Amino acid sequence: MRIVRFIDPQGSVRLGEDQGDGSARLLAGSLFAGLTATDSTATISRRLAPLEPVNILCIGKNYSDHAKEMGSEAPELPIVFMKPTSALNHPGAPIPIPAACDHGPEVDYEAELAVVIGKAARDVPRDRALDHVFGYTCANDISARWWQKEGSGGQWIRGKSFDGFCPWGRSWSRQRRSLIRKNSRCACGSMAN
Repeated sequence: MRIVRFIDPQGSVRLGEDQGDGSARLLAGSLFAGLTATDSTATISRRLAPLEPVNILCIGKNYSDHAKEMGSEAPELPIVFMKPTSALNHPGAPIPIPAACDHGPEVDYEAELAVVIGKAARDVPRDRALDHVFGYTCANDISARWWQKEGSGGQWIRGKSFDGFCPWGRSWSRQRRSLIRKNSRCACGSMAN
């Protein structure tokens, strides 16, 4: 099921199952407590980020091709950074370029798979990790490279945390175990203009 969060023609924020024709079959309930399909549909006037996260935690240099592109090797341990919730942006919405990004062409973007954690987790064994995954969506990791590399004292958050620098995909999927398998492939596209 591809779930969308959207604004309907009356201006209400709704959750629905994307019908692929500009409408959604409305869902009743709440994301984490449970959703039930209804018999009603609504027109999608504007798509919103699939949910409003409490935290946005990110892993950097997590695939070898990108690490090489950045002039280094993939790290032995993950590089973890955060984006504030003010960086969240909606599908198709403009990405504001701050006046502080005046060091030449520096804004860059990368397509990412966003994993939504659905329940509290701490010290979870590897074989139970997917029990905590609520779903998946696409994200766009926007970076101001000068602020990430030169103007941050080594802290990536300064170059990645500007308002609107984290657009999330058009919908999200609850397919937990079928998406992540050994040697599985997942495609995620990114576009910025």
